[in-house]
Amino acid sequence: MQNLQAFLTRLTSNPIFIPTDLKTCSHVFLHHDAVRKPLQPIYDGPFKNGRESVVSMDRVKPAYLDKPVTENSASVFHSKPPDMVTGKSILVTRSGRYVRLPDRYKACTVQLH
Repeated sequence: MQNLQAFLTRLTSNPIFIPTDLKTCSHVFLHHDAVRKPLQPIYDGPFKNGRESVVSMDRVKPAYLDKPVTENSASVFHSKPPDMVTGKSILVTRSGRYVRLPDRYKACTVQLH
């Protein structure tokens, strides 16, 4: 019994992963470490970088946000689809939607006015 030695059952110092983008990111997310309600997100934020607050490093995650959309780069919404140059008639519903039936149903379509 005198020769038995005690040893640790697990490692006590775990290295913390710190993202390299944390220094240059514009916004960060903070891990919400509490009991959450259903459908509540794990992270709070995004918070603007530069604001001083004391939090542990393992709670911080860099936020990768989309670039804001400008009016010039916004996609143009067309209310009507481009006209198809075909000899077939185009069916339109009362609400203005275009109906495109499969080929097997085109022979038996009836237009009611």
